Amino acid sequence: MTADNTPRYNLIAPIAEQPQYNAFHRERFEVEYAPLYDQYKYGTTIWSPLASGLLTGKYNDGIPEDSRFATNKSFFEGSIKALESEEGKAKIQKVRDLTKIAEELGGTVAQLSLAWYVLPISFNSR
Repeated sequence: MTADNTPRYNLIAPIAEQPQYNAFHRERFEVEYAPLYDQYKYGTTIWSPLASGLLTGKYNDGIPEDSRFATNKSFFEGSIKALESEEGKAKIQKVRDLTKIAEELGGTVAQLSLAWYVLPISFNSR
């Protein structure tokens, strides 16, 4: 079944999708879903544009004591382990590098990250 034949089955076709989208999670939005947005004129709103706080620089020097990762360790156990992995450490290094660029531009890494996501693609949830 496709969105084109939903009326035949008395169904309402989808009109929007809410994928995770940020500098570290791009594939689904940019590659998998982009053709659907164009073909079916779907709208979108994204979640986690700051990668659960990673793209704010908050975790550049470890997990702050007052962060949700620290105050809800059991709930965020998977996220904490991911940050401590080699891949997580590489992401943190990328954020440190982006922080330098953002500061050279007179902003924060969070501002740079949000500006990045709104520039190349048109979003319904600006």
